[in-house]
Amino acid sequence: MPTQTSSFMDRLIHFVSPELLLFLGQTTIIVFAILGVAAGLVALFSTFGGKSRPHARLEAKSINDEWSERKRSLESFFLSKKEWKARIKADEEAEKKRATTGTSKRRLWVLDFDGDTEASSVSCLRNEITAILELVASDGSAETDEVLLRLESPGGTVTGYGLAASQLARLRSAGVKLTVAIDQVAASGGYMMAVVANHIIAGPFAVIGSIGVIGSLPNFNRLLKRFDVDYLEVTAGEHKRPVSLLGPLSEDGLKKFESQIKETHLLFRNHVKTYRPHLDIDRVATGDIWHGTDGLVVGLIDELATSDEFIDRARLKEDRDVIQLNWRPARSWRDRLEQTVEKTATRTIERVLKRLSH
Repeated sequence: MPTQTSSFMDRLIHFVSPELLLFLGQTTIIVFAILGVAAGLVALFSTFGGKSRPHARLEAKSINDEWSERKRSLESFFLSKKEWKARIKADEEAEKKRATTGTSKRRLWVLDFDGDTEASSVSCLRNEITAILELVASDGSAETDEVLLRLESPGGTVTGYGLAASQLARLRSAGVKLTVAIDQVAASGGYMMAVVANHIIAGPFAVIGSIGVIGSLPNFNRLLKRFDVDYLEVTAGEHKRPVSLLGPLSEDGLKKFESQIKETHLLFRNHVKTYRPHLDIDRVATGDIWHGTDGLVVGLIDELATSDEFIDRARLKEDRDVIQLNWRPARSWRDRLEQTVEKTATRTIERVLKRLSH
């Protein structure tokens, strides 16, 4: 008499082609092989590797100098040798004069935030902002310096992006003007960060808004019951876990879960209203997304412009020193190896999912 498991496997085999099963098997072997090699390398280097670890560092790059070099490279094609030497000499004299007189320009600090679902870049952002605040506090340049954050993020966890927004609020509290540039997307948690800025710019087709909250959780309780599997979950506190992955769903639990989502949305609304009080919050806090052009009309942003336009204006028209900061966290060989393995495994799984979708 066939068992329930064997009948299920028979149905699965009829449903899935032998070629696909072979592909899945090969893919699984490759993934485990990669993980096995990685584990072996970790064990090997743990035994024979040195004890020294790389240090975190802050990198500063002058965008003015970078663009001057590019301009010089282009000009070298059109100037005579005599004109080129005269140009180099004039630039050197101007730089020497500036160094001897001690005159300094207003600074524009450029930071980048490429957000994932966990807002993991917040640790780098925290260190970059701390460095700026320490400098402006020591030389009294808080009122003249400005920070441009080039922000790209579709959103993610409330905790992660709430912390990132709080880091940006440190700049405003210190009196440093903050501009956020959205070239492509800053939605949901991304817009939670952007709204802290004194000034928000976005490209015409950039995606912004999505002032809403979503909570989702799969529930496998009916599947467990189907296979006669008991699941025990003991909680203390009426609302400790209103819904869970494996426990039964109750009407009271679902109501509490919905209530928590609504409370978080209210916090999001109030956060936006605090920094942009002129907004019609009922109109924009619906979870809808807006493109830059429409976002300007409803007040989600202040200006249609790209980050490149803003930086060019600061360099050429406002004669500012534009400095890009990047915090490089300490990454050991093990961290780099784990990241490589993770990326490789992710690409392999994506291939499987792509194959399954056809």
